[in-house]
Amino acid sequence: MYRINLYPEYRFRRRQARVRIFRLGLQASLMGMVMLVIGSLTLSALLLNEKARDVGNRISTQAQRLEIQGDPADALALANEIVELRGQRIDWAPKLAALSETIDGDLLLVEFKGNAPDRGKPSHLEMWGEALKDEVQVGVFSSFVDSLRADQRLVADFPGLRLGGIQDGKRTRFQVLWTPEQGGSS
Repeated sequence: MYRINLYPEYRFRRRQARVRIFRLGLQASLMGMVMLVIGSLTLSALLLNEKARDVGNRISTQAQRLEIQGDPADALALANEIVELRGQRIDWAPKLAALSETIDGDLLLVEFKGNAPDRGKPSHLEMWGEALKDEVQVGVFSSFVDSLRADQRLVADFPGLRLGGIQDGKRTRFQVLWTPEQGGSS
C-alpha cells in the first residue's frame, strides 16, 4: 500500500506546535528560575535586615553598658593601651624569611620552642637543628649563627642570638638561643 501525503501543511503545523511547546517550556523554566532568584534575594534581604537589627541592638546594649560602667575616656585609654601592646609584638615574618635565606643546605631545622618570662628569667626562643651530613665541622654551626647575627631583621628583636650547644649522635644536633637582651657569645 502506498501512502501519499496530500496535506503537507499538517506536518508543518505539527512542527510549529512542537516548537511552540518547546518555547513555552523554556520560558516557563526561565520564569521559574527568575522567581527562585527573586525569592532567595527577598529572603536574604529579610535575613540581613534581621541581622542589622540584632547588631543595632547589641551596639545599643554595649553603649548602655559603657554609660553604666564609666567614662568613655577610660575605654579610649584601654584601646590606646591595646594598640601600644600590639606595637610591641614581634613580627615573625621577616625573621623567618631571614632564617630561610641564611640557613646552609647541609643543615635542617627540626624544632622551635618558646619560653615566656618566668621568675626573673627573660623570655627566649630555642631553635634545634640537625646536620644532614655525617661529618660536619663545628665551624658550619658557628658560621650559621654568625650569618644570623649579621642580619638586622633578627638582631633588631633578638640581640642575644647565640649558639647554645652541639650534641653528637646519629646526626649532629645544634641549638641556637634567641634572647631579647644582649647575651653571651658562641
